[in-house]
Amino acid sequence: MSTTSIHPGIILKKRLKKIGLQQKEVASLMLIPAPNLNEILLGKRSISKLMALRLEKAIGLNAVSLLTLQLKYDLAKARNNKRNQQILKKIKKASQ
Repeated sequence: MSTTSIHPGIILKKRLKKIGLQQKEVASLMLIPAPNLNEILLGKRSISKLMALRLEKAIGLNAVSLLTLQLKYDLAKARNNKRNQQILKKIKKASQ
């Protein structure tokens, strides 16, 4: 079974475009290097708890929502990993 999810950085990138903010401007507001934000927007870097809080403070996005998106993305990626699938097939459910 294949599970897909979108990296939260992709959603964040669309949001920044919609509200008319540039990456450099947002990175400056967040007190982070612009390349770090760029990696998130490209889906190459995860959104950490601190990064979610910074985004919430800088542009008003809900930190819990961002972390929920990140968690869903990470779980989908783990489920689609072939090695993980092989391991999970071997695990038996406890009988009740």
